[in-house]
Amino acid sequence: MVKLFAVADDLTGANATGALLTLQGLRVATLRPEGLGKLPALSEYDAVIVSSNSRALPADEAYARVRACFSSFARMAGEGASHFSKRIDTTLRGNVAVEIDAALDELTDAELAVVVPAFPKSGRITVGGYQLVDGVPLEKTSVARDPRTPVSQSHVPTLIQDGTRRKVASIPLGDVLRGSERVLERLSEARSSGAKIVVVDATTDDEIDVIASAVSRLPFQVLLVDPGAFTASVVLASHEVAPPTDVTPVSGPVRGQGRVALVVVGSATPLTRAQIKRLAETLPTVTVPVNARALAVGDPLSFDSVVAQATAKVLDAISARGPQDVAIIVTSSSSQEDTLDLASLDRETDRAAGTAATNLASGLGRIARTALESSRGAVCGLYVTGGDTTLAVLEEVGAAGIEINTEVLPLAASGTLIGGRHEGLRLVTKGGLVGGEDAAVRCVRHLLEHGGESRE
Repeated sequence: MVKLFAVADDLTGANATGALLTLQGLRVATLRPEGLGKLPALSEYDAVIVSSNSRALPADEAYARVRACFSSFARMAGEGASHFSKRIDTTLRGNVAVEIDAALDELTDAELAVVVPAFPKSGRITVGGYQLVDGVPLEKTSVARDPRTPVSQSHVPTLIQDGTRRKVASIPLGDVLRGSERVLERLSEARSSGAKIVVVDATTDDEIDVIASAVSRLPFQVLLVDPGAFTASVVLASHEVAPPTDVTPVSGPVRGQGRVALVVVGSATPLTRAQIKRLAETLPTVTVPVNARALAVGDPLSFDSVVAQATAKVLDAISARGPQDVAIIVTSSSSQEDTLDLASLDRETDRAAGTAATNLASGLGRIARTALESSRGAVCGLYVTGGDTTLAVLEEVGAAGIEINTEVLPLAASGTLIGGRHEGLRLVTKGGLVGGEDAAVRCVRHLLEHGGESRE
């Protein structure tokens, strides 16, 4: 039976939360928006997380999608879950307030939304209501210049209050440090004052556990709002799962079995480029650059030509690898200079915002599918960066979603495809603003160690 149902605004975020829940002993499925109706046995999973793919949508469309996800689950699951969660980005990109409203409007039994935006293991903490990344306020980081979903407000209660019709309250770090009884008291006070959304400070996982302990004792239903750590802690505090297990990081030399990890780079952030550069310096790799503009413009002839050329280069690299393991990197952005301004391209071609980004992700997904279909089982797994690209890959191969197996590193998840042409294929996903410079190396090593054997 499903204990937890959550909606995330992108798929890599859904996977990151799913990975934390697997560490708590839950069987987890993350799904693309249409995936609920395609999941063979919903009741076999302890947690189901659906991506609404709504981060960059206009507010009204994001609201409709998120509300529809919660409504669809209620129709399909019958008696419903013990816990409901709205997964938000660690850097608060997207339609945070609107999507909380959508969830609360649909979950009429939820009397309070408790927002804990911190994800300490990835350097995201909340102090005095301000969201900090490695000690820097959001508006002073690169997310302020995000081409699709820039963030200009670091104060979480203000960011949410500006976008909701509900009253927002906050609980400072000092109250959290006094323990769960104090947090429980403050949550009850906030509810009595008419607040429907409460933002709570946290700087460590232990502090998140304190908040979770308080929430688990509330005598009414709560909507959990966070990037994953708080939701996982609430599930554990409710004594519904086994204690968490340790995951040993993958390290050491890669076994030379002629395996192929296909790397599909959908994120163009400087951090992602640094991670891919480190990957190329550390492991045997072949880079397949693609014409991002041709894919993003979407002209059918040029689009198909780019896909065919990239697929041919991937297959050539597979054939030439011999007994050596190799990572084949398909990327649309190798340097800052060749990074495409997708928003400007939409304006230049007089198209709706987000069209170029969707086309580019679709092209990368198509390359992944055609390479998989033509490689005769040589590819042991996929490493994909970027939520849009991950979703495009799943759509291309016809998968409903991913059964999450473990966390490779904070906010990077490993799992296997559910349904479609390549069911059971291992996939590692990661957002573009996640991890240190060794993140791609760790993710690819994980694939080469744990992916399927070459079946040529």
